[in-house]
Amino acid sequence: MNREAWENGIGRFMLAAGVVELRMIQLMWNIAIPHSHEDVWIKLDFGRKIQKVKELVKASNIPSPLDVRLRLILGEAKQVMQLRNIVAHSPLSACIAFSEQGMDSELRLRVLRNTEKTFSFDDLNDAIRRVETLDEDLLSVVCDDNLWNWSPNNKEE
Repeated sequence: MNREAWENGIGRFMLAAGVVELRMIQLMWNIAIPHSHEDVWIKLDFGRKIQKVKELVKASNIPSPLDVRLRLILGEAKQVMQLRNIVAHSPLSACIAFSEQGMDSELRLRVLRNTEKTFSFDDLNDAIRRVETLDEDLLSVVCDDNLWNWSPNNKEE
């Protein structure tokens, strides 16, 4: 793939990851008393946002099917945002391989913390699919009537 295709793919992935982060804040607002700690939550890094949503879900009386769904989505969110960190902090590099057939080169993201690891264009496309699916899943939870009908005042005593 050429550099322009990489730039478009990286941009698409990063924009979708930003929307996922917004969805996490929306979840916090919906689960807790709306907007009660808005400025604090916005400043949390993504891992802490996930942890905060887990704590809010655990302390709540959210209906069980929604609770289970949220936990699965939060697990995927953590994995997808690890991919976001790779994409955000890895330079695009030409990887050159020599074989009996000659030289072959391919653009890949080079993971700086593990120089043996690279991220291919196919990996990027898989990550795009995952983050966009995650966004859809989070949006469906944010808009779920069970979440909206749930109230912090309905907690079990």
